[in-house]
Amino acid sequence: WSDSCNGSGNPPAVSAGDRLVAVYSFCGQVRVGKVTNARPFESFNQHGQLSSVAFNPVGGRLALGSWDDVVTILNVSTDKPVSELVGHTRGVNGIVYSARGQYIITTSTDDTMRVWNAATGQLLQIDHDLSFPGAPSVSPDGAFVAESNNDNQVRVWAVCPQCQDPTGLLKASRSSVVSPLTSLERAEAASQAR
Repeated sequence: WSDSCNGSGNPPAVSAGDRLVAVYSFCGQVRVGKVTNARPFESFNQHGQLSSVAFNPVGGRLALGSWDDVVTILNVSTDKPVSELVGHTRGVNGIVYSARGQYIITTSTDDTMRVWNAATGQLLQIDHDLSFPGAPSVSPDGAFVAESNNDNQVRVWAVCPQCQDPTGLLKASRSSVVSPLTSLERAEAASQAR
């Protein structure tokens, strides 16, 4: 697993069922191996400086986020790139698949969080956070994404690919909190929780 490039210490990605682990470096090297074995069985050299990796929980795909604003999807068994997600205008700093593998969610230093169709690579949704969004986490049902930003805020976004349709947008907006709670609203919610 040794790496000739600086940047080791990045968090590895572990596949569903704890079968595979992927370790990556800043200079584009990715190594994949079985969790139960001390040696990697696959090694990839990507162009660009890698920032994050994530396994698709339902298939043999590995998504690689890079500081050159592209996400590359690799087929682990064939060593070949399957597709690229292009749309961010600055480096990708976080990537995660939804639990059922239908979406890829990315965050970027371009102040956006994006939702992609994992099968087709189609961009489905863009949300803006002008305070540098951090790496995303997705809810178990895939309906919400949380990220924290440089202003120490945690933002929760509805995953809503149908929001391009105005009725879908209206439905999602009714179930979302669009502004922080006031101190009076917090006090009322706390009293009702008791």
